[in-house]
Amino acid sequence: MHTLHTVPDDLRHLLAMGPVEVNTLTLSIPLADCASRHRATMQVRTYEKVRKLAGLLPATAHHVTQRYGIVLREVEAEISPLATLAAGHLPETLVELARLLHQAATDAGIETLCGFSTGGAASWTAADRALAAAMPVALAASPRLRGTLYCSSTAGGLDYDAIKRAARVLAEIDGKALEQVTVACNASPLAPHDGTPRVHVALSADAALARLVQLLPVSESRGKLAAATLQLAERLAHAGRLLATEYAAALSRYTPYPVEPGETSVVLGASGEAFRYLTAIVRAAGGDTVTGPGALALFYTLDSAIRQGVARVDRQGAARSGALMPSQAFSPETTLLQSVAFQAVTNGGPGRFVLPPPWSVQALSAFLADLFAVSAATGRSARAQLVQRL
Repeated sequence: MHTLHTVPDDLRHLLAMGPVEVNTLTLSIPLADCASRHRATMQVRTYEKVRKLAGLLPATAHHVTQRYGIVLREVEAEISPLATLAAGHLPETLVELARLLHQAATDAGIETLCGFSTGGAASWTAADRALAAAMPVALAASPRLRGTLYCSSTAGGLDYDAIKRAARVLAEIDGKALEQVTVACNASPLAPHDGTPRVHVALSADAALARLVQLLPVSESRGKLAAATLQLAERLAHAGRLLATEYAAALSRYTPYPVEPGETSVVLGASGEAFRYLTAIVRAAGGDTVTGPGALALFYTLDSAIRQGVARVDRQGAARSGALMPSQAFSPETTLLQSVAFQAVTNGGPGRFVLPPPWSVQALSAFLADLFAVSAATGRSARAQLVQRL
């Protein structure tokens, strides 16, 4: 384990090898100690813990970022899936709690608070169902909150009951609030269940990989790109691991809760200029467009290399690493099947899918079933964020 004395030296050495961009810095906040059968007790405990811990994050993140001269794009907090607190409470109570969480995030200066989510178990519990029932109203009233509906495939195949339950929730969510929801299959929540707050660092590979590809001759780029990408991902993951240690140490100085470094991931395609960088990468590798012939194979190569590089540093973080196709890559003529195909070979984050009306439970169930079938067949988690096209 690196000490606080050696981490800065090691980190500066890695930063001298090339720029590092932190796409997302996430503080995970476990809430198991806030549980109570009494509504008011549970709500007050949760608000106070989120406000106090998350409130330290913006200033601490700015201090560490300035110290090392890195780019930090987004700071967020994620609570342990709220289903852990929902047991014994009605959906109306959880809507009230959502408003308090929104206020806690506002008071803490955090734009995004994730974790208004089901528990991630193989089948939904009564608490999961209560939270899912509250989600349409809760998210509409709390724009800083983000939620995830977790589903799983089973040994016997897809869990169609879970898929239909998730589709019913999505069908009831209107307008902008829909973009606050992710549906996940065979994935796990980021926030820990062991009671320890952790700092997770997700780094962007966009600019670094675009520069790297430009240095490879087109005739050789496909053959050498995988090895070069793996080395880049490993370097970024090392830097991210050391940054997480720095962020955690800085937070621990100001809170009674010991904060530890969490997962480090590396993602291609998640920055604000992702589409421009990905287009440059495809063309430097001899392709035409990011969804044209050969692009699917190229992104599979990049996704696999990034995962392998990160796995040398952080095996858990590797599961959240990879290539993510930005929504700008898909034109209105792109079929859902094409979109799902790209999601099947890339797993850097939730794929954003534009679904045409009508928004029926049947249509949503069919789409989710196709996406989750891909997840089950490939053995990879799948995450979908839906966008309504009117």
